[in-house]
Amino acid sequence: MITGTVWGPGADRALAQLPALLGADDQPDAFSPRRRVVAAAHRKHGGLRPARTGLAMKSLVPSVLEQRFTTGSAHYACRYLLNR
Repeated sequence: MITGTVWGPGADRALAQLPALLGADDQPDAFSPRRRVVAAAHRKHGGLRPARTGLAMKSLVPSVLEQRFTTGSAHYACRYLLNR
């Protein structure tokens, strides 16, 4: 059983997602990397278990925009996408 203490806006959602965030739903035996670079990283860091937030797009979009555009343009593009 996993327990935690939460507070503030979104506390109920955070507490409900805590087991998945900590890897309770992971199936490490089912992971079979198809790319050589991923397989090499998995061999080197096999015990590494990144947290699962369920918010991949919220994390990826700003990162991709910042790699493709200058910082000012990336912030503008992100704001534009969020407003749309």
